[in-house]
Amino acid sequence: MTDELLRIAFGHRAVASTEAIGTTLTVSDAALQADASIVIDVYDLDHPVHPAGHLGWWKFRMAAASPVEIRLRVDASAVEATLANEPPTQLWLNPAPPQYRRLLLNAVVRSNTTNAILALDRIAAVPGEDALVEFRAAFDRDWSSPRLAPSPYIPDPGQTIHIVSRAIFQRDAVGELCLDLYRMLRQNRIPVRMHAESCDLTINDIVEPQNLLHERIGPADQVLYFYSQHDPLLEPLLAADCARKCVYFHGITDPDLVRVFDPELSVVCAKAIAELPRLAGFDRFAANSRNSASTLARALGPERAPDIGVIPPQIAPGPAARHEDRAPRQDALLSVQQMRPHKKVEDVLRLFAAYREASPSAQCWIVGRAPNRAYRDYLDWVERKELGLPAGAVRWLGSVGPAELADLYRSASAYVSMSEDEGFCLPLFEAMRNGLPVFAYGVPAVAETLGGSGLRFATKDFPHLAEHLAAVLADPARRSALLAGQAQRVDDLLPRMSGTGFFELLSP
Repeated sequence: MTDELLRIAFGHRAVASTEAIGTTLTVSDAALQADASIVIDVYDLDHPVHPAGHLGWWKFRMAAASPVEIRLRVDASAVEATLANEPPTQLWLNPAPPQYRRLLLNAVVRSNTTNAILALDRIAAVPGEDALVEFRAAFDRDWSSPRLAPSPYIPDPGQTIHIVSRAIFQRDAVGELCLDLYRMLRQNRIPVRMHAESCDLTINDIVEPQNLLHERIGPADQVLYFYSQHDPLLEPLLAADCARKCVYFHGITDPDLVRVFDPELSVVCAKAIAELPRLAGFDRFAANSRNSASTLARALGPERAPDIGVIPPQIAPGPAARHEDRAPRQDALLSVQQMRPHKKVEDVLRLFAAYREASPSAQCWIVGRAPNRAYRDYLDWVERKELGLPAGAVRWLGSVGPAELADLYRSASAYVSMSEDEGFCLPLFEAMRNGLPVFAYGVPAVAETLGGSGLRFATKDFPHLAEHLAAVLADPARRSALLAGQAQRVDDLLPRMSGTGFFELLSP
């Protein structure tokens, strides 16, 4: 039984009701024949945690055929579910059900032997059609804006570009690149589809399940595959019958850097590294930096190395940045990243604590979601116990929207990166583009992105670094020269971020 054949899918990609919910489930033949059950799991969409945001779950015998009808009734007094008009074999209802505005519906195929998840689909249920329009509006569907690069070629008749990634999420570097590329291709009237194993529910109407790719792809089509993590569906993708397969490599995190706090991620990263030689089965190759390209070349062999293009991982419209000193700024150090162990956010805190010796009123603003609870708890311990930072000195801002993030770049006094593993590091580019002095630990990809601008360091001696940081920020001439060099680097990078590199990758 192959992974791509075990699947379950709701008949609607969202439901415009949170009370009487009716939809269907499509279950693959492999799932119908498995020793498994179907579980419907319902959460508060805005707080999907157990038990505080959990309404309940219902377990049903595997359906006899597909599609199968599912009905949910949710009100203040009860929550009921039926599958093909049959009651559940088991259920759990939260004795203290949460207040909610929108619901998250999960349909899960679970093994009867191990209780392992064999297949999963998720959709949102919102209170009415107006709420559904608002829900979808979280992603801008005006494909004409912003204007991106024009295509230098006309695609072959009947050809579709399939963008494939394990995950496509907004406010994530890989996801945003996929979405911008989708927008650019649509602007140029080039047929395009997106496929991912997981995505934001707000865009699940335009991002199709990755395991359905083999049903969508045709012999005249092209695949553009974004690789950054282990993919159980890599082999079926390599076997797909199409005109061309292109791969874009984002780099893979060193498993040793995440093993302590996220051993599961460490295993996934190790598997991804072991899979790299399989990418030789693609026809064209690109990477997000020279550093990532060299990693890919070592895996593919010397004969492939000259074939790997380098395309920065952003399609950036708009004019080149111009150096300007946007003073006055707040006395705040800014750091932006998904809070994974290899990003070394604890070292940002340690530098900040040393910097406060010279600037006691300074703040530290940390942006990004924290998917790993153990690592987030460790950061709390570093902040409060190891460093004894006063309450409010560190602002944990979580995931923020583009406008708020731009305001933070334009309000802070310096940007700090302590990451020990990067493929490109887009926040460095954004900081430079917004006139924010950059201080960064100089791993190879960071040095490549900065291109001789900013301030890099090789040793994490925090009192020493804090002294230099304070001196630069207090010296208008040095700060101005630093910003001028960064602005020049942005001017150098922006033409390579126009999107034309992807057209070259996909061109006939």
